[in-house]
Amino acid sequence: MEYKDLVQMWEDGRRKWEEYKWAVGGIAAFIENEFRDRLNITDDNIIRLFPESESDEQKLNSMTYAPYACVEFKNDGWSSVGLIILLEKNKNTWPKSNYKFYMNIKRLHDGNWNVRLAEDGKTYTISATPSKKDIDPIFEEFIDILKFNTIDQLDNWLN
Repeated sequence: MEYKDLVQMWEDGRRKWEEYKWAVGGIAAFIENEFRDRLNITDDNIIRLFPESESDEQKLNSMTYAPYACVEFKNDGWSSVGLIILLEKNKNTWPKSNYKFYMNIKRLHDGNWNVRLAEDGKTYTISATPSKKDIDPIFEEFIDILKFNTIDQLDNWLN
């Protein structure tokens, strides 16, 4: 093997990682857009993707990340993408609250995708070319989590 062959193999492997990162970002963006449509959100700042490692609240509140830039590789083939939703009555009133989810996404050998809204949460399989119907159970869990952490929060704490 010559050096140029080694460099070409490295380049091919690097390109596969980049293509995969774009594909994961595309699935995350599809889910985000479905959530946005179902919640009738028109303001791009209300719900958006972010990298899980981003912890600077000021940056989170002011940045818009491309889906590709939000993907972080985990282990066992899983990648994570953060999803943040701002809850506010309107722009000029308080309180406001950000709720963060960390979607875990993994491409399967058949081209389909596994998605989890929590690292140890339920796993949903969506098709290689996702449809709105694929997102139904994921959206239901998303709403259940939001309700648990917002509407039912006091009752849950008291119990």
